[in-house]
Amino acid sequence: MKFKEELVNGIIANQLEKMNPKWTVTPEIASFIDSNKRVDMLVTCFGRQPVVIECEWSPAYSVEGEASSRLGAKLDPAKVNHSGEINSAVAVRLPQHLEGIVNVQDLEIAIKRNSDVTFEYALLTGEFVNNFVRFPSSGFISGTIVDLATFIDNAGISGDALFESIQVLESGVVNVANILRYAISELEDWKQHLAEILKQNFEDNGDGKQLDQLLAIATAIMINAMMYQQKLAGNNDIRSIEQLNVESRCDQAGFLKEWEKILNLNYWPIFHLAYELLAHITPRRYAFGALESMANTAIRLVQLGVSDSSDLAGAVFQRFIGDRKYLASFYTRPESATLLAHLSISDDGWENAKKMTEFKVADYACGTGTLIHAAYHRINQLVQLTGQDTSQYHAHMMDKALTACDIVPSAAHLTASMLSSVHPGEAYDGTRVLISEYGELEDGRVAIGSVELLDRATLAPIFPLGAPTRITGRKEGFSNYMVETPDNSQNLVIMNPPYTRAMSDWKEGGEGTWKQYRGLATGIEAQKRMRDREKELCKNSCYNGHAGLSTAFVAVADQKLKPEGVIALVLPLTSMHGVSWQKVRKMLRDKYTKSFFVAIAHDDPSGQAWSADTNMAECLVVAQKSNFLKDKHRGLFATLYKRPISQMEAVEFARAILSSSSNGRIKQLEDGPIGGSPIILGDEIIGEIIDSPLTDDPWSWIPIKDQAISQAIYSLNHGRLFLPRMKENGAIGIEINQISTFAQVGWAANNIGNNKSAAFDRRPITDAATYPMLWACRSEVQRNLVVEADQEGAIRRGKSHNANKIWGMRSRAHLAAEIGYTSQSIGAAFTKNETIGGRSWPNIKLPTIEHEMAFCLWGNTTLGLMQYWYHASRQQGKRGILPVSSIATMPFLNVLSLSTKQLSHVKRLFKEFEEKEFLPVSDSHQDETRIYLDHCVLFDLLKMNQKLLENPLSILRQKWCFEPSVGRKTS
Repeated sequence: MKFKEELVNGIIANQLEKMNPKWTVTPEIASFIDSNKRVDMLVTCFGRQPVVIECEWSPAYSVEGEASSRLGAKLDPAKVNHSGEINSAVAVRLPQHLEGIVNVQDLEIAIKRNSDVTFEYALLTGEFVNNFVRFPSSGFISGTIVDLATFIDNAGISGDALFESIQVLESGVVNVANILRYAISELEDWKQHLAEILKQNFEDNGDGKQLDQLLAIATAIMINAMMYQQKLAGNNDIRSIEQLNVESRCDQAGFLKEWEKILNLNYWPIFHLAYELLAHITPRRYAFGALESMANTAIRLVQLGVSDSSDLAGAVFQRFIGDRKYLASFYTRPESATLLAHLSISDDGWENAKKMTEFKVADYACGTGTLIHAAYHRINQLVQLTGQDTSQYHAHMMDKALTACDIVPSAAHLTASMLSSVHPGEAYDGTRVLISEYGELEDGRVAIGSVELLDRATLAPIFPLGAPTRITGRKEGFSNYMVETPDNSQNLVIMNPPYTRAMSDWKEGGEGTWKQYRGLATGIEAQKRMRDREKELCKNSCYNGHAGLSTAFVAVADQKLKPEGVIALVLPLTSMHGVSWQKVRKMLRDKYTKSFFVAIAHDDPSGQAWSADTNMAECLVVAQKSNFLKDKHRGLFATLYKRPISQMEAVEFARAILSSSSNGRIKQLEDGPIGGSPIILGDEIIGEIIDSPLTDDPWSWIPIKDQAISQAIYSLNHGRLFLPRMKENGAIGIEINQISTFAQVGWAANNIGNNKSAAFDRRPITDAATYPMLWACRSEVQRNLVVEADQEGAIRRGKSHNANKIWGMRSRAHLAAEIGYTSQSIGAAFTKNETIGGRSWPNIKLPTIEHEMAFCLWGNTTLGLMQYWYHASRQQGKRGILPVSSIATMPFLNVLSLSTKQLSHVKRLFKEFEEKEFLPVSDSHQDETRIYLDHCVLFDLLKMNQKLLENPLSILRQKWCFEPSVGRKTS
């Protein structure tokens, strides 16, 4: 018996509607104006765009045409409880084996429970039949009814509508801020009053930027409250903006009255600051114009159907936080937050409501709440998909389960608002959105925000302590208390920690100040004490001051996480290979299991960022804390070819990554140059995943687009030359050791002549330099192996001892401290006379001139440069950075292993190449000079088999030059 599609559609619609109490899923309905076309299913939900679903038995050749024909059609509100156009349609291919089920009851059970029953689906979005975007770009996504429900949930958020919403919100903020600026000009003390309400410093530097930020923050908070009012309208006699307009009360008094009603119910975190800000707009004639613009903005945002999506207000709000340069509180992209939440929260066991009430989540650097909101949304979604009404747990989650901390009160306000928006109609008594103490306190102590949790287990609630503070939103709810945040208490800690490094400020006049502590107008003396406090709190942890406050927040996360809990972090990519991050990597290796790392291979650092505007490469880290490690210190490393551009893509990227990692056949780093396992979405490969040991060495294999390169260099660094297309038994032994085992690495630039405590003053080079230096990279002239000294040193008074030690490390061989692969031609340089190194060219001292020549020859072969690239930081696009401490641990050809005969050959070889000019490193695959150098070193000097190696080396050279971080431009 073959069931009719109409019957199957009805069963699917019934199951989908049970999975989300906010949905209305109507099967087989004619719902359009000017058309009698029926749709298989229509999904509607307040605050979301309607979604059409068209189904057909596989292979379903016409289902996409049916789905796309619905795009642009206008809904008839007389037929369905919704208006507007259809911009999203899901094409579903029904599995053929369901046709073999003989009765309706068995069919219902199969669709509901059987994980073997998978649907295939794709999303079409757009306004016209012949002008739409397809996701995935080719093929179909496979998933259960639960996966399909999640897909449909995200289909209700149009990427175009979200983009337009951000534009509308930003435009509204700017318009209102312009109106309010005139009010400020007439009533100067209002500016100070607003700063006091927001508890944020806004110094006037004469350019008006601080004032703009102040007004923008205030406006964003008020618009956010209006959007929330729209969600609450119709409950407890609360009026919508449209109703206020009809009643001629769409003015300052009218809004204040409605917000007072709301405050009497609850919602203090959302409406308290907004009420205070609106009430103090004077002269009042300015309030009318500001309110009109804010109201129109809020109404338009609701109409666009994305007012429920993650951190809409935060996307704009974050841009106006005045102290972000010092606090380094970058905004996490909503799609990044969604991806991280789906990777870190398992979808098992949510049928039992007790799991939701016991599951605790924390973000100790919450900013505007994007990450913790994404986590809460994911938990809420997982429980809803089991058919449970999650609204009944909202008060408990807000009061007991969700902890979010920030030092900026206005950011914490947005976080509370975002968390509240998950169930806007549900009241709650308290909140664990906290203001972390920061700066010099009234009792004379200093505090450094959430890092204080390393020493104690309490923080202040969202409204600062002092006078009794209303925290519940109820008139009788006056209280003065501290919130407990005990160690070993959290199931999930999800964070994008601040990146500010421990260094003095770059700003003119900032001498003696610490960049990470200049926020919120902290004084110089207090900054010094805060720096001391940082060291005191973080001892005996994974903290390293050279890496910055990020490592301190990782230590906090580890301390607060319970055994079997999950840590989920957005970290700079340098955390994977930087020396200063070694203790964090060791912590992850020794205390965590099921470790997952996700980064992006892209030629532009901004394309490798998970944050909105760091413009730096970042990595997602997910790991489970464990007292009993079972995976023998291994981790899964996923390199994506692009960042997801929407929350829907992020969800499906996460599913694709997890699916790739769960099949048990992931290729390993030690397998040799065969590449990683593909991550597949639809018919598209979106990345590679590889299983790797968590060694003491840098985890350099992420993000590399072609993991065959990682596997080849990993083998090389372990003494085996094993290249693509070679048989494993054909691998060739080669003497590779860390540089520090066979050479002396010179002093860092700060010791030589780069700051006030250095041994030398630097001067222009003279013909008879006493202490010549090779200081700077000059890619336009440094095209040959031999380069000229460019500066000389003059010993500072009292620094003779240090200067003599530095001069004692002089050499002819130098290794680049950084290489711009598209501009620089050499990675190792040779000076005819012994020279002190410098900022760009640290010394490499070896026993003889022949050894130093050999070092420079190998350092400019393709393999030597690849070893450099692999070991160096790839934080910046197409640039490798290698501080002196990292140079010492870099694997390299051990030139001391060369025989006397080979060293004689080195001398002749060096003479042949010393005047040859090399192309930039990224052009190595077409650089005849470098290709010939490879030939001479590998085949003539090291006597390797040319027939065996020549083609594999050529393939590896091309693969490397086409890596996004080396040369190729990605689309």
